[in-house]
Amino acid sequence: MIGKDAAERRWSIGELAQASGVSVRALRHYDGIGLLRASGRTASGHRRYTEQDLRRLYRVLTSGLWGSRWSRSRAPSTPRPRTWRGCAAC
Repeated sequence: MIGKDAAERRWSIGELAQASGVSVRALRHYDGIGLLRASGRTASGHRRYTEQDLRRLYRVLTSGLWGSRWSRSRAPSTPRPRTWRGCAAC
């Protein structure tokens, strides 16, 4: 946890991933699609998350479990299997 005061608690992306059980890659994806933006960044560009961000992440995760329309439209979908197209060199 970054910060000295409880009111200023900020987590790095790795700390948030560990605390929530969500991968760093998934958190970056959520940021990329606008689902969960970090509240701040360090001077070097590292994401910093607040308690409010952590609460939002839990809302995102639980809405996906219940299958709400919002989660289906904003959360990443399950990867679809690729069809085999063959190979010209095979």
